[in-house]
Amino acid sequence: VVWLLMAVFCVVHFGGGDITALGGMDLVKELVWAPMATFFAAFFFGHHLTCGYLDKRWWLDKLCIHQTRRDVQLEGLTALPEFVARSKRIIILWNDTYFERLWCNAEVATFTSVNSGAERVDFVPLWLAPWILSTLCLDIVSITLWNRLSVWITDIGKALSDDNLPELVVFFLTPFLGIGAAMGTAYLPMVIPNFISFRNKIANHKLMLSHIDTFKLQEAKCSVEEDREFIYSHVGQLFLDEAYVNTEWDYIPNHVKASALDSFNRFVQTKFKKNIQKRIGEVTRMPYSLAMLVFLPLNLASLPNVLGCDGAPCEDAAIYEGYSGNVPLFMCTNAFSWTVGIFLVYPTTYPVMLMGLQRCMQLTSLPLQVVASTLTISCSYYYMGFLEGLAAAIFVNTVTSPKPRFWIWLAVSIAFLAGLISWNLYLFRPPEKSDDKMPRRVTPSDSDFGAPSPTPQQEMRKKLVDRTAYTSIPEEEEAPAEDTNDDFAVHVSTTAGPAKSTAE
Repeated sequence: VVWLLMAVFCVVHFGGGDITALGGMDLVKELVWAPMATFFAAFFFGHHLTCGYLDKRWWLDKLCIHQTRRDVQLEGLTALPEFVARSKRIIILWNDTYFERLWCNAEVATFTSVNSGAERVDFVPLWLAPWILSTLCLDIVSITLWNRLSVWITDIGKALSDDNLPELVVFFLTPFLGIGAAMGTAYLPMVIPNFISFRNKIANHKLMLSHIDTFKLQEAKCSVEEDREFIYSHVGQLFLDEAYVNTEWDYIPNHVKASALDSFNRFVQTKFKKNIQKRIGEVTRMPYSLAMLVFLPLNLASLPNVLGCDGAPCEDAAIYEGYSGNVPLFMCTNAFSWTVGIFLVYPTTYPVMLMGLQRCMQLTSLPLQVVASTLTISCSYYYMGFLEGLAAAIFVNTVTSPKPRFWIWLAVSIAFLAGLISWNLYLFRPPEKSDDKMPRRVTPSDSDFGAPSPTPQQEMRKKLVDRTAYTSIPEEEEAPAEDTNDDFAVHVSTTAGPAKSTAE
C-alpha cells in the first residue's frame, strides 16, 4: 500500500500528473527505501501498531512454567501436555540443542499425536530471521546501485545503433547486454557478505537436518532425571501399538515400550522431517514464498525503473531501446518484463546459488572454497541479470516486429515463458509425498455404543488419566476446563532466565 501511494505521489508531485515525465529521475528513495522502512517498522514493531486488534493468545512454556521453584515447576510440567494439546498450532523456535532436550520432544510428540501429524507445526530455525533480514538489507544496497547503472541499457543501445548493425540485432542485444551487465554488476557488493551468510545458512541447515536424521528420544537430555520415566511413559502411550492402547504403562512389556519410543523416533526422522522441508526447504532449495521475500527490494525497484525509463528521458529510451519513440509501448513492455522477472526469474537465483555453493563447500581446501564460492555467487547474480535481459529482449522484439516476424517472436515468447515456468516447478518442487497423517485412536467403548469421536482435547485427557502414577505430586481436584483453546503454543529452544509462572 505504501509502495503504491508513493508511486501516485511521485507522478503527481514530480511529474505534474504526467506518468511519462519522470524519465531519468532517481525514485529509489520514494519507491524502495520508504516501503522497506515501512516493512521493517511492521516487522519489529507491528505487534504494538495493531493496538491489540490482531492479537492472538499464546502459551509460552519458558514464561508459563516456573523455572526455580521445583514444586510449582512440576505442576506446570505435568500439565504441559494438556496446554500443548489445547493449542491450535505450535511454533518451534529451533536451535542446535532443541532435539537434545527431552521436554521439547515431549511437546512435539503430544502435539503431533493429538493433531494426527505435523501439518500444524510451524518450524522456525533461529538462524532464518537474521539471514532474511541481512539479505534484505544487502539487496537494498544493490538496488540503489542498480538504479544508477540502469542507464547502461540506453547507452548500449546508442553504441550499437552507431555501429550500423541490423535492427533486429540491436533490439535484441540492447536489453540483453544492458540489463544483464547492469544488474549483475549492481549485485557484486553482495558477494562477500553473501558468502559468509550463505555459508552459515548451509552449515546450520545441514546441522538441523542431521539432528533430525539421527534423532533418538532415548539420547535426549533431561535436567531432572526423575522426569525421564514420566516422559517416556507419556510419549510411549501416544505412539503405542493398538493392541496395548488400553493397558497401563507399568504392565506393558519392555520390548513393546521400546517399540513405541522407536515409533516416535521414526516419525520425527520421516514425516516430521518432510513437513519441515516443505516449510523451509532442503539445503539446496527454499520455498517459493521465501525466495520471493528475500528479493523484496528488487521487486519494489520495478516501479522506479519503469517510471524512470531506465534512467534516461522516456523519449530517448523508447528510441534507443527499439520502440521507435513509442513511450507507452516501451513502458508497458518494460512493466511486463519486470513482472516476469519478479515471479519467474529472481526467485530462481538463490536456489541456483545454493546448489553451486553446496558443491563448493565439498572442496577440501578453504582457499579453494572461498574462490569457488565467490565465483559461484557472482555468476548466480549475472545469471539473474542476463536471464531477465533475455526476457526483455524477446518481449521487445515480439511487440515491435512486423508480421510475419511477429508470429515467430510470439512463439519464441510462449516457449520461453513455458521454459521459465518448468524451471520454477523443478526448483520449487515439494518434498517427496508421504502420508503425513497418523490415525487418531478411538476407544472401544466409544465405537461400540456409536458415540461421537472424541475431540483431540478429550482424547488427550483420556490418555493422561493418572498423572500421579508417574510423578510425586499429589493429585488435586481438577477445576473444570474452560471451553477455549490457545491459538498457539510456542516452544523456545534458547536458554532463558527465571520466569514467573502464570499459574502462580
